[in-house]
Amino acid sequence: MDPQVVKEGQARGKRLIKQATALNELRRSLNISQVDMAKKLTQSQVSISQLENQDNPRIESLRRYLNALGADLELNARFPDGSLVPLSDYHPKQ
Repeated sequence: MDPQVVKEGQARGKRLIKQATALNELRRSLNISQVDMAKKLTQSQVSISQLENQDNPRIESLRRYLNALGADLELNARFPDGSLVPLSDYHPKQ
């Protein structure tokens, strides 16, 4: 694989991880506490904190978290030629 493509992919991955770990900022911007999120998701406050601080959260966990905030998670694959393929049929194993 082209080293430049690999480098770009790694940079994108780091940005995604940073965005995923910024979940607490997103939640706070909506004036929702971890306790309130825990109630919405029927989880403990500790589990919400753990999710918000994970380096690599599961897609289904992100989907549930975002749904509780009133948002949808969209998953796409972007190829080196710039084409974007929505993965609308992606359903992780339960």
